[in-house]
Amino acid sequence: EYDCMDWTDERPFWPGSGDGCPFQTSFSCDEHICKRAEFSCGNGESSSDFQLWTIDNGYCLSYKIRYDETVVDNKCSFYVKCALSRGLNLNCPCRNDTIDCITNEIKSTCNDDKILYPHGALFTPYYRVIYLREHNWLEKTPDFLLYNGSIKCKGYQISSFDKQHEKKIHSNTRLLTFYFHEKDFCELKSANRSSLAPHYNQHCWNYSKTYNNRPYAIAHVCNAQCMSMYRVRDGIYDCIEEHVSDEDRAINGSCLSIKHHRFQCSQSEVSCLLAGAVGDSDAHCTNRQDEYETSALRDIKCEKRSDEGCQIHRKYISRSPMANTLPMYNNISETVGRKIPFQDYCNSFFDTKSGTDESSMFCDDWLCPKNQYRCLSNQCIPTDWVCDGEWDCSDASDEQKLIGIDKFDEHNVETGLNLIRMKQKCFEIYKNQPFSTICNINTEFPCMVDRSKGPLNFTINRPCIDLNRIGDGISDCIGSYDERNNLVCEIYGMLGYHFHCSNSASCIEYLQLCKFLCPDEHAPICFHKERKYKNGTISECNNDNDVMCLNDKCLKNARCNKVLDYPDGEDEYWCNPNVAEDPRVYREQKRRLRSARTTNKLPYYPINDIIKNKCSNTKLVRQKSDYSKLNMINIKVEQIKYKTAYEMVNSLFPDSVKEETHYVPFICNRGVTVRQKQPDDQLEVTSCFCPPSFYGERCEYFSDHITIITHLDLSNWHISNNKNVVIKVLALFLFNNTIIDYYDFHVQTISYKKTISLNSDFIFFIHEQMSLLI
Repeated sequence: EYDCMDWTDERPFWPGSGDGCPFQTSFSCDEHICKRAEFSCGNGESSSDFQLWTIDNGYCLSYKIRYDETVVDNKCSFYVKCALSRGLNLNCPCRNDTIDCITNEIKSTCNDDKILYPHGALFTPYYRVIYLREHNWLEKTPDFLLYNGSIKCKGYQISSFDKQHEKKIHSNTRLLTFYFHEKDFCELKSANRSSLAPHYNQHCWNYSKTYNNRPYAIAHVCNAQCMSMYRVRDGIYDCIEEHVSDEDRAINGSCLSIKHHRFQCSQSEVSCLLAGAVGDSDAHCTNRQDEYETSALRDIKCEKRSDEGCQIHRKYISRSPMANTLPMYNNISETVGRKIPFQDYCNSFFDTKSGTDESSMFCDDWLCPKNQYRCLSNQCIPTDWVCDGEWDCSDASDEQKLIGIDKFDEHNVETGLNLIRMKQKCFEIYKNQPFSTICNINTEFPCMVDRSKGPLNFTINRPCIDLNRIGDGISDCIGSYDERNNLVCEIYGMLGYHFHCSNSASCIEYLQLCKFLCPDEHAPICFHKERKYKNGTISECNNDNDVMCLNDKCLKNARCNKVLDYPDGEDEYWCNPNVAEDPRVYREQKRRLRSARTTNKLPYYPINDIIKNKCSNTKLVRQKSDYSKLNMINIKVEQIKYKTAYEMVNSLFPDSVKEETHYVPFICNRGVTVRQKQPDDQLEVTSCFCPPSFYGERCEYFSDHITIITHLDLSNWHISNNKNVVIKVLALFLFNNTIIDYYDFHVQTISYKKTISLNSDFIFFIHEQMSLLI
């Protein structure tokens, strides 16, 4: 469970990492504070992805839909919204016209030369944006930043309410990293400064002592702010200065007092990494030990503190200060690799360091659940992963190799999958892949063939191999492209779209491909990086996204744009199709989705109603999180017009998404939704009953409250003859001898004492807006 409000005390991607916050009430979600570089959704979720499209009632979707907004209070703002959304609203004028049309509407409707849009603050209470009326509406970047509000600085508080302090936005202005603008606000000379208002200590408490007469552990790393030394090299960037970083320097001895709770890269590389930075797919150590055996660390089962997986993760962190060599990490990662749940064998993921849990040694005689597809390699995967555009079976028998299957076995027939329809679906996905004009897709897999002289001469060496050679343990394609689900990269786990060096057995990361080459190997797949024509003259291809084709032609901005710009499609060869995922972690969304799936554990066999309900909920989560269907959804929503998010989602998943279950409960956020019909009207009226910690018409605002976490120490409690003793605890919130609020809770001594280290009681004190001296 989380102890820190920013959740950095727990490993990333564990089942309680916030994905369920919109759908369930929890203390951790409501009290969650996002890190600096993240955007708070207001419901416990934190996002570093600002590409979500928000429509009615605060729904955030990963795709845009056309919607109807009949109430338009301010035409000027509405037209700006239409311009920036490219006429997404059904009531927008000029929806099928040129940008000049909506530009003229804005010029004739908006009276001011500078337009504040949106009207509220953006990202922070003091940060707003301005568009000029003469703005080029093909560009979404605003023209000015407006500082309006107050902020604490070193030695003073600065405020700007009456005066308009604007900053011109240039092409290199970093809007989304909004915390960098704190420094600019603090340095405004014409704004009001007060040393009497709440502010940060000018000398960072250098002349003060703690309650036990010790100096404060302050690090003088950032010029514009005071910072604890425990936040230096902790895996989170804290400095508000753009060119000053607290993650690029170290302070000797900064982690001594908490060394068993923070990860240290090595004895020679000082760091103080939080638990949440270990195994987060972003290497913070130069030796990458915080990401060592990433796949194993991320897949440890750690759902409650007594789980063995949690103990392994804590051990991995606590031993890091004593390690300066690789064997210590090998021992721990090997322990992780050996101890995996029985059901994790033959599931298409590498759950051991060597990947042997997916080898034929275990999978030849493996039996799959009745509702899962069985690969020709005998691995088991969900049926909705078949023909979804991503290899899951080690031999691609769920994708390209399926096209060549003549008959399903009895198990796959019983799943309800239709072979003819599946073959057609797969064929439609792969018929336009690179080199598909050269190869026979029904029997061959297109790739640059390894161990051939002149691999780019397709007349002599056709870029094709037999479908049956995929995943056979032999690398037939350059970089082991045909063995991507069969080989292991020491750091990244499954090979995926990384490049496998045949001579050294090492891997080159996908993002570093063509920047670094394998030892003693040439890189024919990097032909597109050529910057000269064959006659030696300089070509127009001078950017990373430009492609020099094999026929000596230059294609601008053609690399990995999901379009075959050249007939043979070499401009899209070796491009990761899943742009929404981190390319360093292969099949990331499915790996995370697997962690959220409900497992039918043996004690509950045979399946009862509870498990059935859990499975039903799991199915809904899977559909919600399946980003591989994103393109399909985009196509559908462009063809159909919806008025609400619920209508759109319900039409896509009519059997799973119901209004009473998946729409009504979220109207009132954390409150209770009540619908009733008026006596003289057939229309339903929706009312919200809000909990004490929220208020507003839709319970959308946080009440001013204080949260306390506590528990009773019953270690010396002597059990009496009456074993059903219940203790009632009354907690009072006093101010000037006046009871402002109170809270009571009950404790059953027997059950409480047995799990004393696991029990926490949460107290919420609510108070009206008043001045409290604390």
